[in-house]
Amino acid sequence: MNKGSVYKFSLIALAAWFWTTALVDFIAVPTVFRTIKSMAEAGRVGITIFSYYNILEILFALVLVVGAFSFRQKKWGKLILVWSVVLFIQVLFYKFYITKQISSAALAMETLDVLSVEYGRLADLREFYHQLYVSLDKFKLTSILFLLVKFFRMKPGEIT
Repeated sequence: MNKGSVYKFSLIALAAWFWTTALVDFIAVPTVFRTIKSMAEAGRVGITIFSYYNILEILFALVLVVGAFSFRQKKWGKLILVWSVVLFIQVLFYKFYITKQISSAALAMETLDVLSVEYGRLADLREFYHQLYVSLDKFKLTSILFLLVKFFRMKPGEIT
């Protein structure tokens, strides 16, 4: 595959990653929480959405790392490669740690009395991981936007 094709594929993956993240974060999940009356059920649906979406994000990040690797010798190439690897590690962290922590806490809370100390502890833990996810997602969206700008600003000589 030539560098022009790698560039286009990486750019498409970045744009798709940005827009699908925006769709999930700003439309799909908020709609779930607005339309499903039970907070526990809405939480289960949200976790399911993110669990599957995290797999897609791993694929987007992998495409980005491979694309960035092919441009590592170009201007901005090493920065794009490092940034891409950071995003790849982040989505692995989402999939294999944060989403599981949120899900475990939420499931355990369903079996407890709302007024119990353990319920409060788990609610705090779930909220911590949720806020961590939100903060990392802001970083991810900003990073993807930054990388899109860098890719769009590449000159023809930097692509081939």
